[in-house]
Amino acid sequence: MHSKQNNILENSLLDFVLFAPNEPVDVNTMLSDEEKDIKVVIILNEALDENLKSLLIQILKAVNIDFEKETKTYNSTIDSNFYIKDLNAKKYILMGVNPDFLNLNINLPKYHIFNVHKQIIIKTDPISEINNNQMLKKQLWDAIKVWKI
Repeated sequence: MHSKQNNILENSLLDFVLFAPNEPVDVNTMLSDEEKDIKVVIILNEALDENLKSLLIQILKAVNIDFEKETKTYNSTIDSNFYIKDLNAKKYILMGVNPDFLNLNINLPKYHIFNVHKQIIIKTDPISEINNNQMLKKQLWDAIKVWKI
């Protein structure tokens, strides 16, 4: 009887279904040949309208980065999570997005440069908040101006 009871407990402990976690998307498969040389990945928590895009173009141009040719943007509300180490870019700007979107379990203060997996990450406020706040624009500029070549 004792062994039968132990057997039931053992079986009941194994009576569940395991689910594999969602695999992060291999972003490199989403990139065209022209996009393989991306210098900066920008991950936003909102849609990028023309006004916000213009702000990003101006800021990146000041550090010699061509928005159209050398950046790739993702919207965290639409795109899947992915691993930062799977991307070709060396610089990331997380605009209103937490590092866990890149499968990084770290807490980053805003507007500071961090080197993670030999890639540079800057976490900022959402671009719409930066657009409406001169102090936040200055903080963003102060953080990325060291990228100027």
